[in-house]
Amino acid sequence: MSHSAIPPFGTRNGLSPNPDSGAITSAVATTFAIMYNYYDPDVLSDNTMDLNTTSKAYCQLLPYSDPSNVDAGFENSNNDPFANFSQKSFMNLFYNTNAGYFNVNPANVNNPAVCLSSQVYASSNSSSTTSNRFSLYQYLLKAYCNLKGISPNNISNRILMLLQKECFVYQSLANVKGTCISLTWDELISNLVMAGSMNPPGFEQQAVLTQLATAAAEAASAERAALGQAPFDQVNSTNYLDGLEFSPDETAQFVQTYINNYLSAKIPLNLIFKYHSFVLDFDLDIIFTYNVPIGNFVLPTIPAALSS
Repeated sequence: MSHSAIPPFGTRNGLSPNPDSGAITSAVATTFAIMYNYYDPDVLSDNTMDLNTTSKAYCQLLPYSDPSNVDAGFENSNNDPFANFSQKSFMNLFYNTNAGYFNVNPANVNNPAVCLSSQVYASSNSSSTTSNRFSLYQYLLKAYCNLKGISPNNISNRILMLLQKECFVYQSLANVKGTCISLTWDELISNLVMAGSMNPPGFEQQAVLTQLATAAAEAASAERAALGQAPFDQVNSTNYLDGLEFSPDETAQFVQTYINNYLSAKIPLNLIFKYHSFVLDFDLDIIFTYNVPIGNFVLPTIPAALSS
């Protein structure tokens, strides 16, 4: 399978395992964007290169997960919540406009989720409990020497220094200037649903959850009202509503949060950074993965590849 083109629809691009028996892996993920570090108008119209060739060098980064980026109230009953990259953080990084177009938010240039030096990868000579810190310079050099059958000692110091200067520019995905092929948020959601990777909740499921959420909201409202208000000089940000029932807005927010806790489909999403080194005249695909629990959808009980 080519690592340089958007994977075929229904195989790698839109596949999820049975949530009851298998964990989601980044090997079967949906690619939402491909970024190049150079401008080439032919990339958008000429498919010959990607259809006929495969990138010789690529690095599959481990799924990025940071507990500080996980919404505390957004649980996913199908998977370990600490492996999540919350939808809120994902949208802020890549779909921060109201139009839903892909764009790496320049305000988050130092966010570790898009910084290359914050990523890790596994290799065949490392144990399952260890990972390697990713360095663009070191990985380029290793891949280039491996494919050319030479040692780094055979490369002149001038070339090495120029390569270091070239890599220094690309500390973050937000620094990448070049051609980009991407899906809008609406296209991404539509493709995931059509591929069978996730489904909208059924009417009966939605109705039962809404009923349970409403009952839970009433119980929580009554519990808070029974607490009694704190003395004026002891009121703080956590107890100033004690003694009061939920407002309509609070009730609606509680119900939606309750439903989202149960209705979330965790989907592995890939971003491919196609880096061309002009110093080495060498190409490297760097594959970022984010496990995003998408709210108001559920995982299918049968893998998309096996469903009819």
